[in-house]
Amino acid sequence: MRLPSIALVAVCALACSPPSADLARDGLLKVEPTLPEKVVWDEPVEGAFSRVGPIFVSGQPSEEALRRLAREGVTVVVNVRTSEEMADRERVAFDEQALLAELGIDYEHIPLGGDEFPYTPEAVDAFAQALARHEHGALLHCASGRRVSHLWTAYLVRYHGLSLEDAMAHGEVINLGTFPLDGLLGGIEYSLKN
Repeated sequence: MRLPSIALVAVCALACSPPSADLARDGLLKVEPTLPEKVVWDEPVEGAFSRVGPIFVSGQPSEEALRRLAREGVTVVVNVRTSEEMADRERVAFDEQALLAELGIDYEHIPLGGDEFPYTPEAVDAFAQALARHEHGALLHCASGRRVSHLWTAYLVRYHGLSLEDAMAHGEVINLGTFPLDGLLGGIEYSLKN
């Protein structure tokens, strides 16, 4: 398990500005974070697929998986893939936003990745605001689950007060991989021990 240094925790505590008090645990922000559970369905999902209560975190879902998520009570999909990725029909064979509209599911687009869409605290805040606006299930997805595991980890630090170490344990269950958390948490610098 990777452990953040003591300096990292101290820097994070000082550098991470608290989230807006206006959200006040509305909607899905009320869901207390437990360790994600792996989800196994017949409907295909690329990469990671996990669940924390009514919140699913995954790689790219298929049309069939999105239809099942609608039956499971998901009312919002937060997609962090770029528009370019989503327009590539070799990567995503269907129009996700149109399908979600047909299913009556709200669509939130918070693109992350590359120089054009950097990892920032504002992305974490946008995700939290999307959760605050919805009372029922949500799906947070990217292509493989890697980017969303970073976003989920940063969200747990900023909005639920988890230590970086504890939040990373949650993210690792999903698909944490490498660590762009410094951008999502406001430019902190950190080191990890193996």
